[in-house]
Amino acid sequence: MKKHPFILLLMLTVSCPGQGQKDFGIVSHGSAAVIYLDDNTDQLIAWAANELAGDIEAVTGVRPPVKHTNRFEKQGKETGIFIGEFNDGLIRSMPGVDPAGFAGKWETFSIEAGEGDLLLIGSDVRGTVYAVFELAEGLGISPWKWWADVVPEKHDELILHLPQGKTLSSPSVQYRGIFLNDEDWGLQPWAAKNFEPGTGDIGPKTYEKIFQLLLRLKAN
Repeated sequence: MKKHPFILLLMLTVSCPGQGQKDFGIVSHGSAAVIYLDDNTDQLIAWAANELAGDIEAVTGVRPPVKHTNRFEKQGKETGIFIGEFNDGLIRSMPGVDPAGFAGKWETFSIEAGEGDLLLIGSDVRGTVYAVFELAEGLGISPWKWWADVVPEKHDELILHLPQGKTLSSPSVQYRGIFLNDEDWGLQPWAAKNFEPGTGDIGPKTYEKIFQLLLRLKAN
């Protein structure tokens, strides 16, 4: 079995209680873990979860199904990736989930292997989205995949190696962004001529890609 290492690429402060390691199969023997979201999840979290499904497909050729539910329940022995804010009904219904450390926090998230499941929990919407893209980057998906045509390395299986216990991460810098330098001769003419000729300028399609890059880089 080919195992792909999970590397936590942190711009954040981290606390990792517990000893040892847990493995979680995202894709194993041609089958993918199911991605679960709360019925009332924010649309940005839903978008990020579907991006994650596409990222996993780009690496393995197998796209995980994305399901919405309001409580923890699984069919048979299927494994699940549960994504949500700490106070979502779905997350609160999961056995053994401790919301301590999330309430009142700014863009905090955790990535944790539960009993046969993977939990991506955030203190707010952006924290949850950052958890999703922290996982995606650990799977070999570059935040620059669209802008720089970065093709991920292919794997038949994806097995995460995670530390025991909860890994809580939060920003060390509150406000984070990028600066578009000299866009008049670079981004603007490219967008006007190639990406949004109908707009003739940097328009909503281009800004959508910029904002998606910002989220993958954990900017706010």
